[in-house]
Amino acid sequence: GGGEWLAPIRLDLNVDGRVLKDTLVWNCKEEGVTPEQVARQLCEDSDLPSAMESKILWAMNEQITEFLNEGREEGLDKIIDSNAYGCSGERLHTIRLEMRVNDCLLEDRFLWDLKAPGNDPELFAKSYCDDMQLPSDMVSIIAHSIREQLKLARKRIRLGEDSGMMKSVRAKWREQDKAM
Repeated sequence: GGGEWLAPIRLDLNVDGRVLKDTLVWNCKEEGVTPEQVARQLCEDSDLPSAMESKILWAMNEQITEFLNEGREEGLDKIIDSNAYGCSGERLHTIRLEMRVNDCLLEDRFLWDLKAPGNDPELFAKSYCDDMQLPSDMVSIIAHSIREQLKLARKRIRLGEDSGMMKSVRAKWREQDKAM
């Protein structure tokens, strides 16, 4: 969404033999709900030990902080060398989907333009699942995977590492009178 800063959160925790594996997307501009409330509610809803609450909160805060520091789009134009990558107005990255959900195995890849303001992982995932006739429970898993990969690409750009960004291609056309 337009004014939202949506951070992908992955929880993979083990406390006293109880395991929690879950993913969610956190709106960093959220004012009505806190990570503390989410951690508490998750423990209550899943009948998890109270010791898990602090682990959930720590994991959420770490990932939210990382997203705010490195995973957003803002400010990347100042970092990217347009001579090296071109200035076509695109910032293309390869997204790879490799997942198994129940009896469905999905492997695919496609290009994603980080600069296109209308690109929305949730809308894309919904359309993708509809087009490919995939189970609806894969929509949130695919959207989360896209968000994680975009966050990593932006982080790598900020760190000056190879983010897998595709170079822009500009076609040069000869003038008609010089073509002969």
